[in-house]
Amino acid sequence: MKTIFNYLKFAVLTAGVACVLTSCEKNNNGDDDNLPGIDISALKITIDGDLCYYYDDSYPANVGVYSTKTKSFGKRNFITDGTSIAAPYGIGVDPITKEVYVSDADDYMTPSVVYIFDANGKKQRTLNVGINPCGFAFKEGTGVFILSEGTWGGNNSTISFYDFKSKETKFDIANGKLGSGAMDILIHGGKIYITVSTSGTIAVLGVASKEIIKTIEVKDGAGQSREPHYLTANAGKVYATTFDGNVVRIDTTSLNIDGITAVGNNPEGIAYAKGKLYVANTNGLDYSNIDNTLSVIDINKFQEESRITVGENPYILKSDNNGNIFITCRSVWKSDWSGIETPGRFQYLNIQTGKVTTIQDITTLQ
Repeated sequence: MKTIFNYLKFAVLTAGVACVLTSCEKNNNGDDDNLPGIDISALKITIDGDLCYYYDDSYPANVGVYSTKTKSFGKRNFITDGTSIAAPYGIGVDPITKEVYVSDADDYMTPSVVYIFDANGKKQRTLNVGINPCGFAFKEGTGVFILSEGTWGGNNSTISFYDFKSKETKFDIANGKLGSGAMDILIHGGKIYITVSTSGTIAVLGVASKEIIKTIEVKDGAGQSREPHYLTANAGKVYATTFDGNVVRIDTTSLNIDGITAVGNNPEGIAYAKGKLYVANTNGLDYSNIDNTLSVIDINKFQEESRITVGENPYILKSDNNGNIFITCRSVWKSDWSGIETPGRFQYLNIQTGKVTTIQDITTLQ
């Protein structure tokens, strides 16, 4: 029942809610001023160099750019050729070519597409992939692995590979073995790591072989899935949040879980920066008491050392090159689902000072 409720809540908050960033006035909390109103859901972001790319939930969707260096918005809509994206579900940037990959889940039930745009926002290619493509992992100069979540309980999560040289896409290199509820993907040390939440596993594939090396069980003592969600990595270790209130640590040599530490309830995003892990605590299964903190974990002790207050319902975390963690926060709905109780936020944390700055609030589009 917990997994079903989580999925339904996720679907409502990410697929069906349109939000808008509204202009802020400078205040004592250090919020930025003179920012243009810009449509953006508190959904996924990706950072490449000094640029943070995001997509909104308007229809059709816009892909925008925010400078993490100057703390200012760039293009409101990066796409310049009129390409329409009905239901964005994932975003990634090739670190070499600077091409931007945006997935379109369309009806959330059938195989989807990924659009590739050049650095000027013009569509170069359309890739046919699995259902609900949610993540990208780039092997520089070789290709990109595209993770598709599939449908809930459908046992149809997939991973496709787009070859830069041949311009061909190989569908589901895992041959139907990923399971249900794929959430996140990353490459670290020649291996691909994929969280598969409903199945309670982390799949490990070889970058070169494109085959599953091992499936790591992420389950509690009763054999129930801990629901692994988001990933980060550093120095031979991979870290995954689990929705039961923990972070697990995987040794990339043995491919075993060699540590687990408690954080807040129902954590989502995770990021590494300067010897610390930052974890978004949501308490999302108790909607009357949504959390508003990041857990800070000392990576050597692998223990939570403090919590930082941010916007309610923090979701995705990404670190930049300038000592900041960027945060998206989902809106919090009223108990009767009649509207937004607390707007989501787009924020960043200066890890040196501990100061959290709200870039803009998010309110519902009407």
